Amino acid sequence: MRTKVLAEIKEYAERTGDDEKTALGNFLNNLHLNLPGGNGFSLRDEDEIIMNMDSKELKEFYRSFNKYSEQHSRYLPPSSLKFRQDVLTAIKRAGINRDKLINIIDNIHREKITYRTERDIFLPIYIELRRMGYSHQKITS
Repeated sequence: MRTKVLAEIKEYAERTGDDEKTALGNFLNNLHLNLPGGNGFSLRDEDEIIMNMDSKELKEFYRSFNKYSEQHSRYLPPSSLKFRQDVLTAIKRAGINRDKLINIIDNIHREKITYRTERDIFLPIYIELRRMGYSHQKITS
């Protein structure tokens, strides 16, 4: 999958005329919003619990969550909870340090994302999610 993704990034760079570093950032687009710390997604204790839920438990959590979230203008469909669960799995499979990732996401609006961060942190997570069957659009939007 890594080879396929790198070929897609190269094709993207050729199509857009971007250099390698710019192309990677543009290709990964809003991936960071789907990581812990982005869009209200955290790495608190309940995220570990969610990660280990089976589909029946996840559906029950979803029902309970939505009763609460309707009062707080938040809503996550079951597919979003499954995606969140898979993001946590992808982070572990990619061998990304949780504390380092949290620090990067916490500071993302104050500091520019570096090419090294995109290449060494975000890209491995992206590749793992693609291995799990997620489309580029789902991961980066």
